Amino acid sequence: MLIDHYNRIQALMSVDPLDKLRVYLSQVILPPMKLAPKAPALPPSGHHSHKNVLSVTPQHYRVLEKMYQIDFASFKKGAKEVLNMHVTQDKLQMLDPENVENVTMPCPPSFQLPAPSPKKPTNLEQLCRWISLFPLDSAQAVMHNVFPQTEDWTFSQVKSDIDEDIFQSYIWSPTATASGVTDGLGSVTVFVQPPWILSPKDFESFVSCDVLRRVDDFAHMDEDDKTYAYTSKERLWAKIWDECQRNGSHYFVLTTYWGWVFGVFTAGRTVGLISHVMSDSQSFPTILESLVYWLLSAMGIKGGWEVPEVAEPFNPSVRNLPVPRPSQRIHAAPSESEFSAHSSARVSQSDVDDLDEQLTVEQYLTQGYSAGALLNVNPFAPPTRYRGESNRGVQNWIPYVRAPSPSLTEGSELSASTIKDYGDHEFENGHWMTQEGGVSMTSQIHYS
Repeated sequence: MLIDHYNRIQALMSVDPLDKLRVYLSQVILPPMKLAPKAPALPPSGHHSHKNVLSVTPQHYRVLEKMYQIDFASFKKGAKEVLNMHVTQDKLQMLDPENVENVTMPCPPSFQLPAPSPKKPTNLEQLCRWISLFPLDSAQAVMHNVFPQTEDWTFSQVKSDIDEDIFQSYIWSPTATASGVTDGLGSVTVFVQPPWILSPKDFESFVSCDVLRRVDDFAHMDEDDKTYAYTSKERLWAKIWDECQRNGSHYFVLTTYWGWVFGVFTAGRTVGLISHVMSDSQSFPTILESLVYWLLSAMGIKGGWEVPEVAEPFNPSVRNLPVPRPSQRIHAAPSESEFSAHSSARVSQSDVDDLDEQLTVEQYLTQGYSAGALLNVNPFAPPTRYRGESNRGVQNWIPYVRAPSPSLTEGSELSASTIKDYGDHEFENGHWMTQEGGVSMTSQIHYS
């Protein structure tokens, strides 16, 4: 009886989210989600799941090479400033009450909403219901109410492929009947994996991964082994790159509902930028604030986060590059002991930190490494080459030199203002030759 009385009082004191939308955005967190007893078991804390066997293999068309982390302080500051700029009550009061869209995430005690109760997830399909119903529907409502020019843009589920039981996606894009379809420009693809597949440890490895190896890095492997050449984090980066290329998206989101990251690819798609992992109860900014921030940024709305300048090969055809869908499911990798441990591939320190994803200590020992070397030397680093000043030394060293990977240009920050397309693999005095006059990805659909 007392509980009912308390609930009535709270309902009378609550405010409609649209009456104080900016406050609502800053306070709302995702409704707590628990898995059903029949859901697959989660990996032990601090461990990889070893189940994220996405059906992707190294391919020449996949031009992604380097990944960098977005500075959280600039992300947080940018989200706050742009939302303060655009989410104003004066703008909302001008809306036609009959055309207002309601958010779906309750935020007690200040904002009471009739909260729907989806089933506790036992599979990815049911997990997607939680993500679609709460954060995606709420973000869509905010965008439509604050930016009326986005009324033809919605979230829709992307047709799945043979990885449908472990990987699903949604796309923020114009509806099929909308005029001025942008061929993916301004779109955002949201990728969903269940937490029993993408564990917190897998999430950390994905974010810390800073290199995606190229096809020629696996030239030493047998053809059968190349199917399993990528590590789990590389497969996930490759899968996301492929799907964004198909959709025409540069901005993307990856989530398990409990964890969220926000990322983007540069104009030439050779560089990926990624936030750190945010929890479902994240505040300052909340997940809903971050999601709205990423949508308006992708659409080029004033004040949004913009991709920094990078030095990367200029390839106009990459925008329309076809990406075939996987035709054969990769179920599980063979024993890692079947792989050759020797490779000249470019790798990062994060590879050494994730030895349970990579090669075992026994494999290093059988390849001639000592136990002491494992502790003090990066076993993935290529052997030291003689770089003597003599002509013979230089000539001996040249075969091991390769074009530099894309990198942030000097003086560039992750909050830089434009994206520029750069010249082909041509060098002058060791520097990249650049094309004058860069083009912003969002210049064709810029909204003020």
